[in-house]
Amino acid sequence: MMMPRRILMTVVLAVMSVTVAAAQTKTQAVFAELDNPLDVAHAKVNDPVSAKLCEGVTLNDGTKLPAGSILTGRVVGVKGAGGSSLSLLFDQVLVGDKKPIAVAVTVRRVEDNASDEDNLDVDPKQIKSTGDPVSKLRGVTLADSVDGSASATFSAKGDKLYLNYRTLLGCLIATRQA
Repeated sequence: MMMPRRILMTVVLAVMSVTVAAAQTKTQAVFAELDNPLDVAHAKVNDPVSAKLCEGVTLNDGTKLPAGSILTGRVVGVKGAGGSSLSLLFDQVLVGDKKPIAVAVTVRRVEDNASDEDNLDVDPKQIKSTGDPVSKLRGVTLADSVDGSASATFSAKGDKLYLNYRTLLGCLIATRQA
C-alpha cells in the first residue's frame, strides 16, 4: 500500500524535528566539586551554592567550559526535622569574567572527594543518564527532580544532612534553551 506523498512528507518532517530537538538537548557528563559545605541545619532557601568543574567540557551548542568554570545556583528546598532533605538548583556557569551562561544541570552521582588529588577519579563515564541516581555518601540518598525544579535533592534519615567542602557531584549539563 502506497502512502500519499503529503502524509509521507509529514512523517519525515516530524521525525527530523524530533531528531533535531533531541540533538539540541544532548547533555554532557562532568564532575564538579562543591565550593563550600552544605548543612541542612544552617541552609536556607535562596542561599547561594557553587561548584567548580573538575574537567573541561563542550556543551550541546558548542560552548566550551574549561576546567575550573563555576556552576552557580541556589538552595531551593530545605527540610530538617523527621528526615532531612536539601534541594539545589544549578542554573548558570561562570567562565572567567565573561557573562554567565544559562545551563540546565542534573546531578546524577554524589560521592566523597578523595583527600589525595592524585587519586581523584572523575571519569565522566561513571555518570549515567538513565536509571536511579547514585549516592556514594554514607546515609545520603540522591533523587531526581520530577518537575525540573531542582538539579538534585539529597536526603538522609534523621535531622542531619551535611555535604562536605569538595563533595563530588556527577552532573549532566546542557545549555538551557530559552
